[in-house]
Amino acid sequence: MLHPRRLSVRPTQPEQARALAQALDIPEVIAQLLIQRQLPDQDAARSFLYDDASQVCSDPMLFRDMAKAVARIESAIEQGHSIFIHGDYDVDGICSTVLLAEGLQELGAQVDHHVPCRFTEGYGVSVKAVEAAAARGARMLLTCDCGSSSHTAIETAQSLGMTVIVTDHHHLPARLPTPDAHLNPQLTDCSYPFKPMFGTTVAYKLLCALHQQRGLAWPTHFLDLVAVATIADVMPLVGENRGLVRSGLRQLALLERPGLRALAQISGLEEGPWGSFAVGFGLGPRLNAAGRLEHARLGVQLLMTHEDESARKQASYLDKLNQQRRDLEAGMRAQVEQRLTQNPSLLELGVVVEAGEEWHQGVVGITASRVVDRYGLPAFIMGRVGDVCKGSARAPENVNLHEAMQKCADVFVKFGGHARAAGFTVAWDRVDEMRRRLAEAVAEVRQGPAPVHVDLEIDLKSANLDLARSLKMLEPLGEANRTPVFLARRVRLDSLKVMGKTGEHLRCRLVQGNLERKAVAFRMADDRPHILDKHLYYDVTFELEEESWEGNSYASLRVQAVLEPEPQVFALLQNKAQWNQPNGAPSLVDGRNVVSRRAYLEALLYQGHTPLVVVHDQVQREKVQGALPQHLLSIETYASLRSGFDDVVLLYPPSSRQDLLQPALQQAVRVHVLFGGRELRQEIQRQSQLWLDRPRLEGVWKAIRRHSRQGRLEVRQFPSVEEEIRPLKASLQQAVQVFEELQLVERTTDSWIIRSSGGRKLEESRRYQEMCQGREQFMQLVQRFDERHLRLEEHLARA
Repeated sequence: MLHPRRLSVRPTQPEQARALAQALDIPEVIAQLLIQRQLPDQDAARSFLYDDASQVCSDPMLFRDMAKAVARIESAIEQGHSIFIHGDYDVDGICSTVLLAEGLQELGAQVDHHVPCRFTEGYGVSVKAVEAAAARGARMLLTCDCGSSSHTAIETAQSLGMTVIVTDHHHLPARLPTPDAHLNPQLTDCSYPFKPMFGTTVAYKLLCALHQQRGLAWPTHFLDLVAVATIADVMPLVGENRGLVRSGLRQLALLERPGLRALAQISGLEEGPWGSFAVGFGLGPRLNAAGRLEHARLGVQLLMTHEDESARKQASYLDKLNQQRRDLEAGMRAQVEQRLTQNPSLLELGVVVEAGEEWHQGVVGITASRVVDRYGLPAFIMGRVGDVCKGSARAPENVNLHEAMQKCADVFVKFGGHARAAGFTVAWDRVDEMRRRLAEAVAEVRQGPAPVHVDLEIDLKSANLDLARSLKMLEPLGEANRTPVFLARRVRLDSLKVMGKTGEHLRCRLVQGNLERKAVAFRMADDRPHILDKHLYYDVTFELEEESWEGNSYASLRVQAVLEPEPQVFALLQNKAQWNQPNGAPSLVDGRNVVSRRAYLEALLYQGHTPLVVVHDQVQREKVQGALPQHLLSIETYASLRSGFDDVVLLYPPSSRQDLLQPALQQAVRVHVLFGGRELRQEIQRQSQLWLDRPRLEGVWKAIRRHSRQGRLEVRQFPSVEEEIRPLKASLQQAVQVFEELQLVERTTDSWIIRSSGGRKLEESRRYQEMCQGREQFMQLVQRFDERHLRLEEHLARA
């Protein structure tokens, strides 16, 4: 479950959102989400919502060395030289390899291709593969999604008489290789305006430039590969990436490629059009499973096959590999969680560092990601390979992973990465030292708790089918344009059932008032024992989508997190409360999310506590007396509190800071807050009738002047004044006290003497200053009581 203090709700700009919604004729909630994505400008927002590849892509000839690359490839095609394409073992490497191989073949080239094995060749251009290609007669090495750091392989190729063209997107080393042409947007002298692209995009740009040179239209039929690679490689879906993916998803929906068609069928995807979720969780993981568990060439072969039957067999095999990957990952994750459960002190280190003798290298990265999601801590997960461990690290956004690793660089054999992800090798006998050193380093660089961001707080009534359909305007969703996350407060989780082959998911209904919504919670079955569905309301974060069943569409909620309930309340309702010994100030127990206040009070009584229950008035007192045996508890208003009680239960909010400073509360061991939003609004309304600001005082003064005669207001005229200022009737005496201090009114036994001017400013009235101060203090109390976490320590601290 999610600790409430990790929750971070993004601020809203209602007026700005309303204006943008009207200008673009879109729902206000979509406008608000656009503003949160730094798109308050109408033109930028319109482009984000509607532009495709044809509108956002720049001229590919702006790439450094693009003219050289085009000329060399055209020369190779003309001379009939074989072009050897070398890719990578992830989805980006697979798709870029297929795109260049097929694209160049369409232009008349002779091509050969290779993707490396993760386990025997590793990342980068393989020297052995280059030598083998040269032996087969290849005259050109063309890399995709790799090459910028492959000095040895490039030098080997050139020594063998091969022209070398590198297409890549990765960050550059300090010393650059010297290929004949180097296409990488990260190069400092590359003038292409859009930088955060990926390997398949760079390859597509090269193909576009070749078509453009021949006077042909850009080869948009390859955009299905571009879309799959962008989403699976978790590239930011902004700018050109967004436009390319939008066009690519339309191309993908045609399912012209037998391999993707078979993969969609085996993934259980319905006919398109699809959003990024279908690609990211359907197609991408199955393609990635090839390189993770066996060999990436299985993915290349699937995408390049032209036979439906062959495609179905290959897709089925990749599906089995993906299931193996899931089983391996689930097993590794279970072992990590078991270790952390058995030894909670490991979590206190603030970093998870775990190694396994037989943990698979292909899934350590995704396992680390899952650990980060669950615990909000950096995770270093590794498998043993001989005398060393090779692993992957992931981190939440409050920890700069690379900075932390730099602080203890000497403990690693080698490492590399960036702020959120890294790979590393460490000696097996230094894992414990690594854990200790990393704990110290992470503590130095950590910036607060790992935040979990929420876009908007809404009620379940608003989480409807119309909103689910409107959210599709934000597609394609992914990195830098995440699926919107919503927060619903005070929700009951009903009809909870464990689901899934491994029993790790939950299905439930979220209930708020008379409304309910179907929901699923993936990988949250472990939270089931911590959910008291009959006794507590929960705050829930979720994503919203449209689903269909037997021709009927409905709004479905995908629960992201259930916020932890107050531990003391949770234990009390299970009759297991073990209170901490008092250490000075009373401890606050936040019981605002209990379904039944009566059940809460009964639980207190059952465990032998005799609480003092604080109510607002006689009406509320009688309600409590009618629900519980009166002789078992004391019931008082704030005006008549008695000391001597360890437990004080507030069924109604205090009206001032002075109420909280009474000895009955200051001397208590525990103060239980049991009132909710309804009582808070009720007290705000009651107090607002007593508040006297300048406009209200002016109204009272004018009423007094109107009913006075010859500078005197007689007692028999008071009812007329009270009738005129009826909403402020209870504040009339306070107003007169202010007027007296300003020398505007003088009381006598049977009347008030009214003066036209007292010659003093309103702010000079001590009574007015006290009222303003009281109003400000009350609103501060309201703000604190209205927050998810009570912050009243300064009011409850003992004097």
